[in-house]
Amino acid sequence: MKAGEEAEAARKEELRMIVEMIDASMALAVKKGKHPLTNGCGCIVCAERRKQLIRAPEPEWKYFL
Repeated sequence: MKAGEEAEAARKEELRMIVEMIDASMALAVKKGKHPLTNGCGCIVCAERRKQLIRAPEPEWKYFL
């Protein structure tokens, strides 16, 4: 394999792993159903809730466009 082909193969493998991780976290969310935010839970819902807690709240708009 050439360097460019190896880089492309590595990139495809990374993308495949990311998609599999997202699919697994969504399947876990469906399996667990609605549940409170728990430490160590890898479902997509808990991951999004953790991200929202880390981010600062968005400021409230006082003006209308």
